[in-house]
Amino acid sequence: MKKLLFTIMLLIPYLMIGQSKEDKKLQRKLKLEIVNKGLNLDDKFVIVGSFGGNWDASYNENTEKNWNTSFFKSNLNTGDYSIEDGYLIIDGRYQVNIDKNSMTIKDASNNFKTVAFLEWIGPSGIGTLTNDTNKAKRKYIIKSLIESN
Repeated sequence: MKKLLFTIMLLIPYLMIGQSKEDKKLQRKLKLEIVNKGLNLDDKFVIVGSFGGNWDASYNENTEKNWNTSFFKSNLNTGDYSIEDGYLIIDGRYQVNIDKNSMTIKDASNNFKTVAFLEWIGPSGIGTLTNDTNKAKRKYIIKSLIESN
């Protein structure tokens, strides 16, 4: 009995380390790639939908709302933006451009140089659709970004 208890005690730390089953599944599906040159996670992130071309304007609005919510739920500070005289004015340090299958993060305090780039494979509805599957994907992407820092 003591040996069994001792073995279980040794295995508990190993069982708790690592990714959840859901994270591993998302990792395989999304094939997420991250290049991160360093972020200050205490600063504000301003989400900007970057769907261009033939996409309806509602795609940008939905994308911004959904990703803002996901960033907020991940305990990251979010800011807002406005457009004045044709210029994008952001209230935050990082401008986060979201496209169908990528995210580019630019540092406003450093002449908008790119400080992180994320790219994933899979359905392009991750940003625009609010169902539970896409919420989980957004959460996983943000969690991976935080861990890469």
